[in-house]
Amino acid sequence: MKKDATYSKLWIGLAKLLATSIMGVGFAADVAAAEDFSKPIPLPDVQHTTNYSKRGVKFAVPGNWTVTRNETNSNVVQVDVDANKPGLEGIALNTQIQIYPLSIAPSLQEAAEFLTNMAREDSKYLTPTKYQPLKISGAEALGVRYINNNFGAGDPYAKHFHLYARKACGKGFVCIIFTQTLEVNEHAARLGLDKVVSTLSYSR
Repeated sequence: MKKDATYSKLWIGLAKLLATSIMGVGFAADVAAAEDFSKPIPLPDVQHTTNYSKRGVKFAVPGNWTVTRNETNSNVVQVDVDANKPGLEGIALNTQIQIYPLSIAPSLQEAAEFLTNMAREDSKYLTPTKYQPLKISGAEALGVRYINNNFGAGDPYAKHFHLYARKACGKGFVCIIFTQTLEVNEHAARLGLDKVVSTLSYSR
């Protein structure tokens, strides 16, 4: 991770936002009721998309997903997208886009390691992180897996899956697109991020 003060300040600010966005209160509630709410989220409707355009950010939103936030923090744009759930029976799937000036943009590995470590607060119960190189709509990507041993081997809440992608998304800008969810949502995550990444652009 880069050590300059500006870069560190950006990460600290984004980390605070992350705590209430990707996992959020809904995810915590789902975990508390794992026995009852353990279904994967419905697959994203990538055949019927909505064209999102606000503050220079443009991309196609799956028909059953919703943009919930678009704001700038210390020159970094953050956009949050939630997969709509038909009630509480699905495990949460939320996506975040972070847009950096090229001069301070983290590498994919840096971003994945930092954001994954933020999610691994109970590390004594978690297996080591495994990183898997991937491609999402032609962009470099990493899949991240680890197991929470607080849950039984067959419990859907035991197996975590994160997906991180990085692409140039405008002149002088780099986008980090990611979700932190569970393995039962892997197919939905891959489909949804593929649509977002393939259509994402930014201009200021």
